[in-house]
Amino acid sequence: MRRLRNKAHPSWLICAAAVLALNTSHAAYSLNCENLRDADTPAIRVLESQWVKAGNALPAHCRVHGLLPTAVHFELRLPEPWNGKFLMVGNGGYLGMFFDQSYGLSRGYATASTDTGHSGPDPKFAFNNREAEIDFAYRAVHITNQAARRLIERFYGRRPEYAYFRGCSTGGRQGLMEAQRYPDDFDGWSIGAPSMITPTNRSITPPGSRTPCLPISAKVMYHIQNWRPSARQCWRAAMASTGWKTA
Repeated sequence: MRRLRNKAHPSWLICAAAVLALNTSHAAYSLNCENLRDADTPAIRVLESQWVKAGNALPAHCRVHGLLPTAVHFELRLPEPWNGKFLMVGNGGYLGMFFDQSYGLSRGYATASTDTGHSGPDPKFAFNNREAEIDFAYRAVHITNQAARRLIERFYGRRPEYAYFRGCSTGGRQGLMEAQRYPDDFDGWSIGAPSMITPTNRSITPPGSRTPCLPISAKVMYHIQNWRPSARQCWRAAMASTGWKTA
């Protein structure tokens, strides 16, 4: 009788090794996620860090809930695998809540969202509260970006190669405010339908034209996606007439 040899096929060994490596990687990231609870600094308080298994078309990731002085909450999601980039999403209306981050997370981005310093959709949060006004206007996005970068580096051991902001309506306004006040926070902005009223409706009109361009700095224009060519030409002419360099 012929003896059967107990010999594993090479392909099975490769698959087993791959599964083992994947499980080891997830275990390491899960531990890193738990360790983020000890990442408190005077500027960042980590309230919760939880490892979330892959599901619903989203990769396994670390979900972090943090608090920044004095009342700005933020959520950070750190996927495995990571594409080396960071994407922050904007808000809508007066909503004080974390917004959906699945678009970037499903594509391997580390993502973040902020409640802008208050909870709920009621604008009464800003009544007689100058600090809350400033948080909602621009400060919350800026400090969330700073905190997210620090936690990303701690979790992965390296900084993001590129950082982007994506928002519409209030999120569009947040992106424009960021680009003008803190142009080094992000490498690019995807802005849609920004909800904003310009002071005294100021605008700049090119020589020989009666149609004004949007009152946004020339530097910001080059970072906005879906900018119509006609608007771009208008803006270049308008800014050139004021002495700004547009190239």
